Amino acid sequence: MGGYGATKILAQLDFDLISANPKVFAGYSDVTALHIAFNQLCGFVTYHTPMPSTEFIRQEMDNYTWQSFIQLIMENERKAYYLKNPSHQPCPHWWLGVLQVNLSVAI
Repeated sequence: MGGYGATKILAQLDFDLISANPKVFAGYSDVTALHIAFNQLCGFVTYHTPMPSTEFIRQEMDNYTWQSFIQLIMENERKAYYLKNPSHQPCPHWWLGVLQVNLSVAI
């Protein structure tokens, strides 16, 4: 669908129905508009993560990322999470694309 397609379906979603049936919503980039809508209109906490439909199912998914995700969504109490990059490598600049989508949805 792509990020542009995600913004086009927002008007078609029944946010009352979605609010009444909460689920874990995870992913990044193309679904950022859905993250914003679910947070702002349904009051959900959503998770910017590797894409469940592609990256989480790959054999090369590292255990650190998978275990961090599972721990986060299974916690019963709120607490601060301080995740560190285990390889100590600089993080990629993927957030620039997220910022661009956030701004276009907000305007």
